[in-house]
Amino acid sequence: MIVAVAIFVILMTMVVPRLGNTDRRQAGILADGIADLLTVFAQRDGLGTGAVAIDYNPRTRELSLLAGDGAQRDDSGRPAWRVDRFVTPLRVPDRIDLLAPIVGGTTLDQEAWRITTRPGEQRPDVEIIIDADGGRINVFLPSYAIAPVRSDIEDGAATLSARQPHDLDASGQYREDW
Repeated sequence: MIVAVAIFVILMTMVVPRLGNTDRRQAGILADGIADLLTVFAQRDGLGTGAVAIDYNPRTRELSLLAGDGAQRDDSGRPAWRVDRFVTPLRVPDRIDLLAPIVGGTTLDQEAWRITTRPGEQRPDVEIIIDADGGRINVFLPSYAIAPVRSDIEDGAATLSARQPHDLDASGQYREDW
């Protein structure tokens, strides 16, 4: 009997910590999915000929990649949007929240939002923060990058930051080897 209790205690010490940290793992999986979505968003913006958007629907809690359909128009005369059939919409789990995204330095509405681009215009910086019980995760896509940077936010400070462009001429280092 004592051996059975000892084995049970050992098994429980391995299983219980994993059960308690599921929100953090789900947030990590969601962050990876958002990073993939932002990568496709940046690639379509940089290489495509049409408008691209990321849309969040709070009713279904889904993030979708939209493509602007230049041939069709909505009631107001603007190009109609359609869900990109090659990118599966991301469902945000119920216990995880997306904080209002920051696009080009401006915070969007917390509830429903859409990040759009147009061909020929520079894409703004896009920052999406995921809030879970285990902490926050920041997914940041700089305007000049084709892939986002993911960083975990612990104690109010990011553990990894995105690279920033540096103008060597402006800083007086135009003759420096780099």
